This record gives sequence, C-alpha cells and structure tokens, in this order.
Amino acid sequence: MSFSLSEFTSFSITVPTTDACKTVTIHGVKSSSSSPFRPPLLCLHGFPQTHHMWFKVAPFLAERFTVVATDLRGYGESSKPEDDGTHELYSKRCMANDQVEVMKQLGYDKFYLLSHDRGARVATRLALDHPDAVIKLVVLDIVPTVTRCGLRTTGTGSSSFNRDLSPKASVRMAIFLNIPDSLTREEGSVGEVVKQPCQRLPPV
Repeated sequence: MSFSLSEFTSFSITVPTTDACKTVTIHGVKSSSSSPFRPPLLCLHGFPQTHHMWFKVAPFLAERFTVVATDLRGYGESSKPEDDGTHELYSKRCMANDQVEVMKQLGYDKFYLLSHDRGARVATRLALDHPDAVIKLVVLDIVPTVTRCGLRTTGTGSSSFNRDLSPKASVRMAIFLNIPDSLTREEGSVGEVVKQPCQRLPPV
C-alpha cells in the first residue's frame, strides 16, 4: 500500500550537512493541497520503516495540516552514506539537521512534528537543537528519553537499551544528547552499566 499520488507528491531534496557527507538527499512525500490554514506537519518514521508507515493516517492528517513524510537518512530512498566506524554519520543530530534543512527548502521555518520509535529519538534531538523550529512535538511508542536514562541506572533499561543496538552503537546512542560528562560506562560488555544518572533535560 502506498500514498495516493492524487493526494501526495513525492520529492527528493539534496540538503547541506555539517558532517563529512557534505550533502545528503532526503526522499519523501508532501500533501498536494497546502494553505496558510493547513500548517506544516513533519512525520518521522521508526525502525525498520520508511515514510510509507504513515499511509493510513496521512490522508486524515492532510485535512488539517500540510503533511510532509520523509525517509530518514539511511532508510528507504534517502541517502545511505557509508558508515565510517564512528557512527557519527548516523547520529540523531545529523539526522535531525537533515530534516530541518528539508523543511526549510520546502519553505517552512516552523512546523509541527509527529514521530515514531527511532524517528522519535531524532525528533527529540531536533526539538532540543532547533526549539524555534518546532511548534509542537508528538512522540509515539518510545519510553521518554530522560526516563529511559533513569531506568538504565537500575539495570532494567540497560538490557533493553542494548537490545536495540550493537555495543559500539549503544555507546554512541548513550551520548547522542551530548551529555557525556554525566555518563561513565564500563567498556567491553553489552551489559554496560551507567554509574551516574543522566542529566535531566529541559522540557520540550
């Protein structure tokens, strides 16, 4: 099942990046009818999905919003830069910056943000880095990032956290909010333990 071409138009937009890629191309769809009375709504998918995950709800959302649904970097028809081993090219910050640039090129400096699963982690990073761009944020099907950081101090969150990612990627994910000073980890095991609680973040 896919988006109806009569309701949505597809796009591929090349945007500048601040990482080693220099540019990436982000693929997505946009609802065909837009007006000042239909504010922009960016929809970010989860893992291992693409923008197609929104196909059942997007037409209903398009009655009230100008809907933009994209494939995150590394997913679907968007660019898939080769990982350099540091995972920096797939950090939530890089992926968030991609989406802000896409929305700018579509003419939107401010937008509503709807996100699911891994896309919700990207959306959280986006809202923290670009608070002036986000009107309102909705995250679906994730434990709130701050709560999850707290759970990891008990060991419960640590096991679920590490099921999501490889050990190396887990370390990268743990510091994706750029709070390494508040995290100390035992290296070399999947069951790494956070010895200090994560820093509490300001409300989004």
